[in-house]
Amino acid sequence: MDSGRRGGRRVAGAALSLVLVAGGVGVGWWLIGDLTESGVLVPSYLVRAPEWAEHHPRRIGLVGCLLIAVGLVANRFLVTRRLERSAQTRLMIVQLLCIVDGLVVGLILRLLTIGYEGASFFGLAIFFGVPPALVLTVVLLVVGDRLIGSAQQR
Repeated sequence: MDSGRRGGRRVAGAALSLVLVAGGVGVGWWLIGDLTESGVLVPSYLVRAPEWAEHHPRRIGLVGCLLIAVGLVANRFLVTRRLERSAQTRLMIVQLLCIVDGLVVGLILRLLTIGYEGASFFGLAIFFGVPPALVLTVVLLVVGDRLIGSAQQR
């Protein structure tokens, strides 16, 4: 296989992994829902969610489900079709972890946009949620890329 086709498959794999993460974010945003406590009369926000995101969480979740489905199917036909069975299995595990990473990012976004009275979870979400989520996303992209690259060299 020529290096252009191999490089294209690796780029497609990374792009589709990002699509899976984005789909997980949308599904996480929808499933987790607004975390503002019901007893708060006039909530204060450090970070406000966009108005369209507050009013249409179900649509965001459905788009997320669609992104996950398209990402998995496209990944199967564009990236893993010619890989051996063990490489396909390892890549599928990485793809599922990308979806879980997106769900975690959706949770972090919901924590950042809590309406609160008094203390908030903003500091906890920033310091303990964002760095591990970013590191996990980068690690999953690198691992997926290396799996595709090593499986194609055989």
